[in-house]
Amino acid sequence: MVQSQFARVGVVLASEDCYSNWYGEIFRQIGIVCEIGDEKLLEQIGEFDVIVLCGNGQLSLDNKERVRRWLGRMSTQLLVTGSFWDGEFLFDIVASGERYSRNRIELVESKESPLASDTSGGIFIGGEQARKLPGSVLAQDEARNPLISTGSQLHFYGPHLGKTAALIVQGRGVSSDGIGPSDLSCYLEDGFLRAEDGIALEWGDRESVTGDEFPAFLTPHVDLLRDQFARLTLHAIGQTGLAPALLWHLPGNADSAFTVGIECDGSTLGEIKAAAGIVAKFAVRPAWLVLPSGLSKEIYKTFTQWGHDIGHLYLPEDHSIAADAVRIQNLALSRSVGNQLTVIKGADGAWFGLTRFYDLATTSGALTSMCKEGRQPGTSGFAFGTSRPFCPLARKGKYDLIEYPAVAFAPGWVTSNTTAEALIEPVKRHHGVYRFDFKTSFAPERGFENGVVRMLMALREAEMKNFSPSELSKYERNRRSIRATVEDGRLELVSDYPVAQVTVMVGTHLPLISGKHDSAEETVLRYGQRWRTLTLTLESRIRSGVAIKQPQVA
Repeated sequence: MVQSQFARVGVVLASEDCYSNWYGEIFRQIGIVCEIGDEKLLEQIGEFDVIVLCGNGQLSLDNKERVRRWLGRMSTQLLVTGSFWDGEFLFDIVASGERYSRNRIELVESKESPLASDTSGGIFIGGEQARKLPGSVLAQDEARNPLISTGSQLHFYGPHLGKTAALIVQGRGVSSDGIGPSDLSCYLEDGFLRAEDGIALEWGDRESVTGDEFPAFLTPHVDLLRDQFARLTLHAIGQTGLAPALLWHLPGNADSAFTVGIECDGSTLGEIKAAAGIVAKFAVRPAWLVLPSGLSKEIYKTFTQWGHDIGHLYLPEDHSIAADAVRIQNLALSRSVGNQLTVIKGADGAWFGLTRFYDLATTSGALTSMCKEGRQPGTSGFAFGTSRPFCPLARKGKYDLIEYPAVAFAPGWVTSNTTAEALIEPVKRHHGVYRFDFKTSFAPERGFENGVVRMLMALREAEMKNFSPSELSKYERNRRSIRATVEDGRLELVSDYPVAQVTVMVGTHLPLISGKHDSAEETVLRYGQRWRTLTLTLESRIRSGVAIKQPQVA
């Protein structure tokens, strides 16, 4: 079916579910053009072609009647996820009465399934168990209960993706040393609290790459679930005969990207020069993360001229963390550099509480966080389930910064080359950002340079584009600020901030029309379907539009 009009999508977040706001974060990560709200959105259900019910919610009697009448239009599509919304009779579901705790997804083989084999599996946390779901079953749990299904109008994604993302991506609260595995692959109980102490994945979930004695978290569970959910959502939109629209999450239509952080744990000029020499060979723009002792103004000036970031490597005093200390350190470093430091990370991976560091980072003016990582061989990989940037969420509201989780630390030195390179493919498949860091004190060591050079060569061969952390973060924050609405058959875009190189993707085979765009129209394959794309630069508060060229009637 050739879509010639845009679909109007409404996303309803369960107001009584503290994890439902993560569905809003998932939709913002994917970039699907939609309107996000709570149950009040259902009062205007007739304005939408697709409705997505997200989280552990319930439908009032009035809303059940609204949904029933709306489904009577036959051209509408409903996707339910996280729970059955107390609508088993309305949706023709047979519920078991049980809830999932921590389970795995098993895809059902089907040539017509919108869920491809490269999104198979994944650990999820939460959701209601069913004995029967309407339509064709696409996936099941370990006990062969139906988990994901698709039909002519009704679609179900059983896993509670919001709860899963909240508990895995942000991790557990870090208030004491985590208990590590007994295989001696890493040691967490050293009296210093790091982000890796908050890993919520099981140690048994790790795998070993051939040639590496240390196992790693090789499966990005949250990325897998998000891509399954995206494909099912796009499939539901496609069933309406209308076109989905999506704002791509990487600048310039990049398919995937990589970024580098360099921790200046020592301030010797020789170490700085050695580290700079390594990344200069590949024209990489890293973030130099500087301790409170700082560097010389000449070094700052040089790095700034090269387009590198200068960031704050926060050093907790006496293993405690206080807002005043973060602000004072950041202010002193900012004055030395001559610019406000907006990139932040804890020294030696320091982390305290669940969101405490994000609170402190925000008070210092930070907009980019590089804190989530595993710094030991046994904690390499997707220790937080994802390689995609995310906006951390508090119990109420969200933080005005973007977190970029790392997948490797000091390739060839701490994380073996074989494991570091094995992580490229899943990052690329899920359109993520491959971030790795290293210390300047490593750079002069014999043999260290070879590992980083080999890593950078592998990333270049994989055609991953390099951006500095602040470039990625600025783009992502501005992209999320774009207000995209479907009006009179056009996709209207407006932003409070200028946004360069944002790619509009439309699920149609027809040409796109836009008054002004940066590049020629392209066709790309993402999320299991083909898209027509235009890359635009939006000016502040100036409306831009994209339309689908209507087919000529013979």
